[in-house]
Amino acid sequence: MICGLAAGSLIKTFADDFVFIQKYLANRLFHVTGNIFVNVLKILVAPLLRNGN
Repeated sequence: MICGLAAGSLIKTFADDFVFIQKYLANRLFHVTGNIFVNVLKILVAPLLRNGN
């Protein structure tokens, strides 16, 4: 999470005007990796909640 925060801050600060970075890196690559990260968290947390009862 900290790496994502750092990468997003650096891109917003220094590369906000580069169309390639905004279009392909931020909107596509980071979106896909963010979705994968959230889905992995769901996979890890769901069994813990189910077995906790």
